[in-house]
Amino acid sequence: LLQRVAVEETAARGVYVMAHCHTDDGAARCAALGIRSVEHGTLIERDETARALAAAGTFVVPTLSVGAALNDPGESRMLSEYMAEKNRAMGDRELRAIEVCRRNGVKLGLGTDLFDHASHPRQSGELALRGRVEKPIDVLRSATSVNAELLQLEGKLGVIAAGAHADLLVLDFDPFADLSQFQHPQRIPVVMQAGQFVRNAL
Repeated sequence: LLQRVAVEETAARGVYVMAHCHTDDGAARCAALGIRSVEHGTLIERDETARALAAAGTFVVPTLSVGAALNDPGESRMLSEYMAEKNRAMGDRELRAIEVCRRNGVKLGLGTDLFDHASHPRQSGELALRGRVEKPIDVLRSATSVNAELLQLEGKLGVIAAGAHADLLVLDFDPFADLSQFQHPQRIPVVMQAGQFVRNAL
């Protein structure tokens, strides 16, 4: 009851609840409660769970980058051997969860769960990780228009249109052919945020 009240009260204030959640059972509860966003969704395996999420309009935001970072030999010292092995075993399951959600019509946002300045160079690697099981166009939509819808900022973010925030990139590569190029800043000569140049190497 308290969880439902929390969801209803946030909605009444024009905001929403997101949930840190990995499993089928947890994700199904989120859908039933009207929670807007499931962060991670790593262990969603059942089509019925994904269908419930889709029917409820609940977004799922996979976060592959944090697991990939912890699998890096240079970072593995942060984990006990037990946790390192557990993390390694999650990789394929995370990808299967994305496939389950995608084929059942769940709206998939894009995030990383990376949280410190040292991790910043890894941020754009999420697109290539997602590209292992999704079409580039779907990954790019997750990062733009779907994330904008999740944040209740349709028409402002994730779109090139009059009245939008004018967050733009100019790319020196074909993103539909190779999402990994987002990891190379020199291949992104222009970055504009809110109509102002952050980088202009043209």
